[in-house]
Amino acid sequence: MDLDQLTHSVELLCREIKERKRESQSYVMDVLIEGERAHLVELNPWGERGSTDSILFNWVKDKAILEDGLSITFRYRQTNFGHL
Repeated sequence: MDLDQLTHSVELLCREIKERKRESQSYVMDVLIEGERAHLVELNPWGERGSTDSILFNWVKDKAILEDGLSITFRYRQTNFGHL
C-alpha cells in the first residue's frame, strides 16, 4: 500500500467515526491497516492530560501540528505480523 492509499484509508475511517460520534470532542486513535482497509483499534480523548500516551507524537514538540484544526495528522510504523 502506498502513502496515498494509506492516507485515503485512514481518512475514510475518520469520516466514519465522526459520523457515529455525536459530541465534537477531539480524539486520538490507534489504527490497524489490513490490506487496503483501516480498522479502529482504540479511540481515546485527545490531549497530553488525557488517558492515553503518545508514542509517535510528542505532546509538547508537535503541539502546533496536533492543534492546527485543519487536517488529520498521522504517523505510522510499519510492522509485519505475517505469523498472525
